[in-house]
Amino acid sequence: MKRLHIISVCYLIFLVYQTSFSQKTIVFGKIISSQNKTTIKYFPPFKNFSNFAFQKEIQVDSSGVFAIEFNITKPTFVELAFENVPVWLLIEPNDKIEIEINPTLEKKNSVDWLTIKGNNREAHQYFNCVFNFHPIDKYIPIRAVLEDNLSLDNTELLSICFAEIKKKHHWLDSLLKEKSISVEYHAYMKADIEAALAKELCIGVNKFFEDDSIKCTILKQEIFRKIDPLNEKLNTSLYGKNYTLNYYESIFKKTTIDSQKVLIDELAYYFSMPISLQEHSFAETITSFKRLFPEEYNYCELFKKYKQLFKNQEYIDAFNDVEICKKHLVSDQEKIIIRPVNDADFFSTLSQLPNTRLYIDIWATWCLPCKMEFSKYDANFAELLDKYKIQSLYISIDEAEKKPAWEKTIKELNLKGMHIMAGDILKKSLEEDVFENKMVSIPRYILIDADGKALSWDAPRPSDPKIRQIFDGLLKER
Repeated sequence: MKRLHIISVCYLIFLVYQTSFSQKTIVFGKIISSQNKTTIKYFPPFKNFSNFAFQKEIQVDSSGVFAIEFNITKPTFVELAFENVPVWLLIEPNDKIEIEINPTLEKKNSVDWLTIKGNNREAHQYFNCVFNFHPIDKYIPIRAVLEDNLSLDNTELLSICFAEIKKKHHWLDSLLKEKSISVEYHAYMKADIEAALAKELCIGVNKFFEDDSIKCTILKQEIFRKIDPLNEKLNTSLYGKNYTLNYYESIFKKTTIDSQKVLIDELAYYFSMPISLQEHSFAETITSFKRLFPEEYNYCELFKKYKQLFKNQEYIDAFNDVEICKKHLVSDQEKIIIRPVNDADFFSTLSQLPNTRLYIDIWATWCLPCKMEFSKYDANFAELLDKYKIQSLYISIDEAEKKPAWEKTIKELNLKGMHIMAGDILKKSLEEDVFENKMVSIPRYILIDADGKALSWDAPRPSDPKIRQIFDGLLKER
C-alpha cells in the first residue's frame, strides 16, 4: 500500500508539472536507483543555437523525479546527463517528453537503460540506445569505404561514400515512412547525421590525399556541394556545427582578418563566419577551453575582449554564470604531461618514468578507433584507475614530423596523463615485445605493475563493459 502511495504521488507530480507548463517544451524524468541530493546536468539551448558548453544543474527529488523546461522556436538538440550517463534529445516546440534512466543498466551496455515516452519516441530511443550508443560504429565505415576505394576516380569514389552515408539514416527514413516521427524531426536529425559523417569524410580525404592538394581540394568541394555545411538546421544540431566549422576553416584566408581582433590564434578562421555564428562559436569554445585546459589561456582577458567585439547579452550572461574569471587550481591528476624520454626499448623507457602502475594506451593521431576510445576515459574510468593507483601512459607511434599534430590532438582531446612519442628504437621494441613481430594493430592496451612487470600485454579497452571485473581479477590481491 505504501509503495502504491509513492507511485501515486510521483504521478501527481508529473500531472502538476504538465498542467503548469502546458505551453512550454518540457522534459519530465525519473532516475531509477537515484539517491537523495543528486542532480541532473543539462545544457539549455540559446535562442538560435544548440549548446554543449554552458552547463546547468537541477535537483532530483528523493523519488528520482525531475522536470526541465526549454524555450525553443525550432527543433533543437539538448543533452542531459546523470552520473556521466548522457541522453540526447532532439526536442520540438511544445514537446512533452517523459524519460526514465537506469544508469546501472547503461553501464552494463543494456538497451533497457533508457525508456522514453512522447513525440518521436521511437527515434529518441533508437538514437540513444543503438545509433549513438557506440559512436565509433557509425564513423569507422565511412573512413574504411574511402580507404578501400582510393584508386577510383573522384566521381566513383564519392558516389560510394555518399551511398554509405545514406545507409546511416535509413532507420530514420523508415520511421518517417511509418509516420512514427514528424517531418521536421526527420529533416533536422537527417541533416545532423549527414553533416557528422561528411566531416569524418573530409578528415579522411585530408589524411589519404595530403600529398595531392589539388585532388584533396576538389574532393572536399564536392562534399560541401553535396552536403551543405551552411544548412541552417545545423545551428541547432548535435554534431553538425562541427562540419560547418570545418568548412569555414578549409576556406579561410588569414590575410583577410584584422590580427588585433583575434582572440585565439588557432580560431582566427571563426572571423570568416557570419556574426551570429562567430559570437556563438567563440562563446562555446572559450567556455569549453576553460573546462578542458584551465591553465592554457587568460580566460578573464578573453572574456573582456569578447565583450568588446560582441554585444550579445545572452552569451555574456552565460559567461558570468560559469564564472569565467575564476581561477582554477589544477591538481597533478588533471594535468597533461608530455614526457621527454631517451629513445630506448620498451622496458628501458618505462624505467625512465615514476615507479607506479601504468595503463598504457598505444595509439596514433591517424587512428580513428583510438580516438573513439578516448571518450570512455570518463569519471567512472578515472575512479577505477584511482582505486588501484594506476597512471595513464599514452605512447604515440606517429612519425616524428607529426609531433605538432600529436601535441595539438592531446590538448584538443584533453588526454590527461603522461605522453610519449615513440622513437625508432621504442617502435621496434613494441613490434617485437608487444606485437610479437606480427601486424601492429592499434589501439592496444597494456597493464604494468609498479615493479615494472606486465600484468596484461592485451588489457581491456576503456569501453570494454568487463574492464572493472578484469581489473579486479588482476589487481585485487596485489
